[in-house]
Amino acid sequence: MKEFNVSYSKLKNIKTQRNLTYNYIEERNNYLIFLVDNPKDAYYKTGVFKDTDDSIDFETNIETTATLYSDLQDGIADQFIKFKPFTGLGLARSVTEKTDSTKVYSVSHNLGDKCTWHLKSLQIAGESLIDSGDHLTFTSQHSHWIDTYRVTNDSNLGKRPQIYIDGIPQMSYNSQDKQTNSNIAVDYENGYVLFDTPTSANITADYWYATTSEWEISPSPGKILIIDKVEGQFSNDMQVFNDIILFEVYVGPYKVGGQRYKSAQDIHNWANAPSISPKFGELVKDVTVFPWNYISTTILKSSLNMKLVIRLLENQPFTWPTYNKNNFATATLYMLSENE
Repeated sequence: MKEFNVSYSKLKNIKTQRNLTYNYIEERNNYLIFLVDNPKDAYYKTGVFKDTDDSIDFETNIETTATLYSDLQDGIADQFIKFKPFTGLGLARSVTEKTDSTKVYSVSHNLGDKCTWHLKSLQIAGESLIDSGDHLTFTSQHSHWIDTYRVTNDSNLGKRPQIYIDGIPQMSYNSQDKQTNSNIAVDYENGYVLFDTPTSANITADYWYATTSEWEISPSPGKILIIDKVEGQFSNDMQVFNDIILFEVYVGPYKVGGQRYKSAQDIHNWANAPSISPKFGELVKDVTVFPWNYISTTILKSSLNMKLVIRLLENQPFTWPTYNKNNFATATLYMLSENE
């Protein structure tokens, strides 16, 4: 069971947030007050000297409802038994219940497709495209425009490209971010557009283009994110790794932990037993799924400005023998969001 030494005010906040029971030990000059949190396999404790504001608050508002013990370990053991009863065989009785936490999941960039690297993409507005000479193909200054249809995200990123003919917008999209107009084809990889009929009009574009593979997740203010499962998904037939995958944990600007995967063998060695997901829908290949079921969870705290970063060391996307927009290499994080 993990021990946390906290302030008196913090202990009171934890008691309220977690609906725990006050326990205490009275010594000659002070009180040792503690909470036992069985679901989190932890206990929290603080000491307050007598004849102080904290001790007066404890004696006035808490002591009459708290449980008195003579020894800390005896108190922890007693609370453990009370709130985690045992069967007649001496086995811990388990209860399955819905969590009060908010379930959160998030999907990384596709490390095999730069046109999904949206997080740190840069915006271009009103760029005049250059006629290649055939009055059909018009090129931009940047490759790898962000294609929001290929981005796994449950909200509109607001990064759809728009093409204008003499200032009149031409692009339309459905709720899946699929393009619905047929007069223009967009080559997202190379950053150009192709018209179905020649034009001598002024062609301009708004778009976002990729700069780095770096993707990150962090808790909302006042929250923590508890990461207890990650899955890596790779379309089969992927060629040799072109780059090193980095999982990095930061506290502010400082990297405090992480893991690197330089090859398919590394993925196999670190992950749990993989499974094969058969192709369906628009998928052209089966997908190998590698789960990471962590024994101990990774907790990101907003108060420490923590974040998890997934990126490629040299920003070299993975490739397949035959290019297809529906091939992918992603990571899905399954998390719980709680008050800090």
